[in-house]
Amino acid sequence: MCLKRLISSDLPRKVLRKKACISKSLADSCPQQHRLIHQASHVLIVCCLPLLLGGCIPLTPFFDDPLPKERLQGLTIGASKEDVRSLLGSPQAIRDGGRYWYYGGIRPALAVLNTAYDDYKWIEVEFDDASRLFHVEHYEAKWGCASSGNCLLSWGTDYGMSNSAVITAPPALDEIAKQFLPPKDGCAVYVYYDAGFLMPIYPIPVRVNNETRWLNQDTYTRFEMMPGEAQIVFDGDRLEAVERWHCNVGEVTFTHLFSRWTDKLTVYIESVDEAVSRKEILKRRLLLPP
Repeated sequence: MCLKRLISSDLPRKVLRKKACISKSLADSCPQQHRLIHQASHVLIVCCLPLLLGGCIPLTPFFDDPLPKERLQGLTIGASKEDVRSLLGSPQAIRDGGRYWYYGGIRPALAVLNTAYDDYKWIEVEFDDASRLFHVEHYEAKWGCASSGNCLLSWGTDYGMSNSAVITAPPALDEIAKQFLPPKDGCAVYVYYDAGFLMPIYPIPVRVNNETRWLNQDTYTRFEMMPGEAQIVFDGDRLEAVERWHCNVGEVTFTHLFSRWTDKLTVYIESVDEAVSRKEILKRRLLLPP
């Protein structure tokens, strides 16, 4: 069965792109949106008083920078994917069919009394239709939004960036998806998740046919597929929930996943009334597909 990505040639990509920018100092010259305050310099200000009392210890001098500026300065517009890979290594997360690569790094920043604070850095690398480097942005934050409109909500794990990271699509695509229109030659299914009180920030894997995406309770995803038999699977560790249905042309369906704890953690899948589903999806943000 054939799955089609929501981001495809029939969607208006020109509304998603700002002018490419890369310079000798990527962190300073590229447009920054939603830069968060979890930076080591800010934490240093907060801990000035404990420092006087001997309770604040800077840790960054003892650990290598996971994404040093010197390495990023080697990137040039028009570089191939192999060039980028040779400088930065294999991407830790890939989205939109390889258009976006993500890298992230963590190192200890400060120890204040009995609490350690980490320094987070991540970058978004964008390629054009010819798989050439088009745009790079560097962030010194745990999460936030790039000028592409893509937003990093979760790294996927506590110890670093992974392909299970939760990354949302630009607002323009979110608005299109929330029109709830069927594709021309197939069907669409919307999937969203309710974690309840159980680890709401952590993503879960959802697979439709052979494509897996990671969602948390702040996001939703839309799968488009050709007519035929289809199934949704929650594919967690030692846990599995499955829903099967027949995809008909022009059909739009909605699926709700939710976690509950009885004697063990269980994830359930249910089809939901369209009016209820639309209301829930309007509260969430569209995932950027793999």
